[in-house]
Amino acid sequence: QGEGALQVSPLGQRALVSGMSVREVETGRQVERLRLPGCQADFWGFTPEGGVLALGKPMVAGGNPRSSDWVALGRWLPQAAPAGTGLLGWLLKDRPREPGQMVRLDRRFRGPLAISPCGNAFAVAGEGKSLLLGEVAALRELATFQASSMIEQLAFTSEGLLLTRTEAGLAAYP
Repeated sequence: QGEGALQVSPLGQRALVSGMSVREVETGRQVERLRLPGCQADFWGFTPEGGVLALGKPMVAGGNPRSSDWVALGRWLPQAAPAGTGLLGWLLKDRPREPGQMVRLDRRFRGPLAISPCGNAFAVAGEGKSLLLGEVAALRELATFQASSMIEQLAFTSEGLLLTRTEAGLAAYP
């Protein structure tokens, strides 16, 4: 994940690439662009139903990072249909879609981000050994704790077990 990362939707029909561009896998055609208002998305992923979660840092005009005590987490529900045809379709065609929900997390949780296979939970690694577990539907924090070592990557298994790759090796959390 992260800048330049490629994420494929659970059904393999769409891909989310850097710049928050959603593309059809078969044709490579851009279907839509997503935008995390006032922020640069650094980590993102698909939920099982095809929605998107993205984590990003605040930016100032000109695209430079802004010093802040928070990071943004946004949630986009799956898009029911493309913008359409006619005048409305033409007007909305290149307009990035903003998240339906957006919350602020403590700045120490800058990523990476992982989404559980059932889509109920997410995990975000933070500075040092910090780890945040949250609920996707409400974008709320459920728990934070300290891992055994600094977290470099994280992912959920198909059974919902959270795996972290740390400087000390692989760790699993039920």
